[in-house]
Amino acid sequence: MLRRYFRFLVVLFVIQSVAPLQIVAKEKTYTASSWVELGETLFYHGNFDEAIRAFQQALKVDPDVRDAHLYLANLYMEKKEYANAIDEMEEVMKKKPEDSKMKFLLGNLYRLENKLEKAAELVEDSMDGGVDKTQAHNLLGFIYLQKAEYDKARTHLEEALGKSPKLPEAHLALTIVAFKEGKKDEAFREIELAIQNKKEFAEAHNLKGDLLTSDSKWKEAKEEYLIAIKQNKRYAQALASLGNVCLKLNDSDGAKKYFEEAVEINPSDKNAVCGLALMLEKIGENLRAQELFERVCMMETDPNTIAGLKMRISQLRDKNKYIIGEPKPELEPELDTSTNPEALQATQEIMQDTNSIKPFNKNFVEIRDGKKSR
Repeated sequence: MLRRYFRFLVVLFVIQSVAPLQIVAKEKTYTASSWVELGETLFYHGNFDEAIRAFQQALKVDPDVRDAHLYLANLYMEKKEYANAIDEMEEVMKKKPEDSKMKFLLGNLYRLENKLEKAAELVEDSMDGGVDKTQAHNLLGFIYLQKAEYDKARTHLEEALGKSPKLPEAHLALTIVAFKEGKKDEAFREIELAIQNKKEFAEAHNLKGDLLTSDSKWKEAKEEYLIAIKQNKRYAQALASLGNVCLKLNDSDGAKKYFEEAVEINPSDKNAVCGLALMLEKIGENLRAQELFERVCMMETDPNTIAGLKMRISQLRDKNKYIIGEPKPELEPELDTSTNPEALQATQEIMQDTNSIKPFNKNFVEIRDGKKSR
């Protein structure tokens, strides 16, 4: 153990002093285990891209190094490259196809890729082995929640809570199940239990905010979103929801601030981009509003919503001709962006989804032997 730790310190000294892979690549006798040790050190110090290269080098030397595949799966999951993570886990499974723990972990990755049938099959198979039954029921609860099979989701989540009554993630998922079943009082009870049983749980505070917005309790919802953001400063979904709540509270400055932050963190968040576009249009920044609505239009898939957005974009384009020096066009009153029903409906349909209760698709499962990934 001490020798292994000493080797880690030596490698750490090297990577902090020089470009690691440029140096070690010159070592023709560098072994697969040496590449793995370098990769481990880079991994635990957050240098993910270099770690990936080190583990890939290990596999070039020896394609059967199990730890290299497992670490790569962890790294790809950290980067949200779930398809690549699945490829690595499948390589591990080829060697031990009946390994229950690997079935469980691969099932979780399939869930994150939204391949839910395969995910459920693998996790259910894993329960015949030595997998922790509480975690298996909890994961199946999330899978069936994503499948919108709420009866099955409830069954598995209640099984998990029967074995571990304080499991916060199970309470979180059961909150969504209860809400989808129209049991709002139960949803509020479950979200409180989720918050009580985990010291910092940004996702739970965000979900409580969503529940409160469903009751039009804007001020209370705002407090929950602020807690979520305090616990996770880069929580784009909570920032977008907070921007929407600020709109409801007629706080234009707050709405603009939070939508801007959400879009900076996640430029592909359709709701945040649409919210920011609406806010900019409201305060007269029509050129940028037009650009953002065009971006939303490219992300949208519903034909009716796209048609409405194009109408709104066309109207803004006419206004913007005047801004950049052309004569101001005469708009028919019924075509004004603020009153035209089709243009309004397009953005309303997008924005009403901002604070809605959605099936949860977050990873709560570590890969490498149940250890923290960092």
